[in-house]
Amino acid sequence: PDNKFNEKIYFISDPFDGSLLYKREISAFWYTTLAIFSENGDVKTACVGDCSGKTIDFCDSQKAYTAKIKDSDIVDICEIKPSQTNKLSDVFIETYLMKPHYLYPAVIDFKPLLEKVKCILPNGGPSGFCDVARGKVDVYLANKQPFVDVFTGLAIAQKAGCVITDYEGNPPEFETDINKRFNIICSANQSIHEQVLELLK
Repeated sequence: PDNKFNEKIYFISDPFDGSLLYKREISAFWYTTLAIFSENGDVKTACVGDCSGKTIDFCDSQKAYTAKIKDSDIVDICEIKPSQTNKLSDVFIETYLMKPHYLYPAVIDFKPLLEKVKCILPNGGPSGFCDVARGKVDVYLANKQPFVDVFTGLAIAQKAGCVITDYEGNPPEFETDINKRFNIICSANQSIHEQVLELLK
């Protein structure tokens, strides 16, 4: 048989990130995600759709893009790139703070970092990576985030040119353990990334 049709691939999806907010009709953060990876961890494609804003961020194996959704069509497609912010005092940082068991440890553990930045957005999940990829924020801390929240957004950020490591500075490795939690830093550029790593030490 042709090997092209025997390749093992992984589909990763969070069909509705933000369901807890949806139940209270808080529409700020509703997303749907899908990513396809090869067995060795190479991304084939990934997408994160903003259900409220009617936009979609996505990537192929080379680049990352954003587009609008209009009448079930994808329109206004353009390539995305992260910001060039290089001073911590100008940084917009994002990390998930909406549940108490994330909020209190993050405020304590990240205090040396959080007190030096300009703004903190309390969101997270796949869209956090996309926010850095699009230049909306400069750093995303994926703190104790589950597998499904990491790999869909991470792929888009990588293809946009973001700098991504764990808290020790190691490149993230593709995992298939759906129960694993991840500590990932996604930064707009190397300068900011190094400053964040230094403060996390």
